[in-house]
Amino acid sequence: MLEDLNKRTQRLSVVDIGLLKWCMIVIGLIVAKFFPELLQVSYIKLIAIAVILGMKPLYVFWIKK
Repeated sequence: MLEDLNKRTQRLSVVDIGLLKWCMIVIGLIVAKFFPELLQVSYIKLIAIAVILGMKPLYVFWIKK
């Protein structure tokens, strides 16, 4: 199963990944419209969450060999 997913992932182009990124941003905006109290979270907390979520991908991309 994982081998099949890896093969499918390798077929994605840079444009496909960019489109997926923008799709997730729009979905995030839709969720924010449904739950407006999420927009009242402080920017410091949002930045901290973004850093925490980005740590592993950045590690794998830049440091791990």
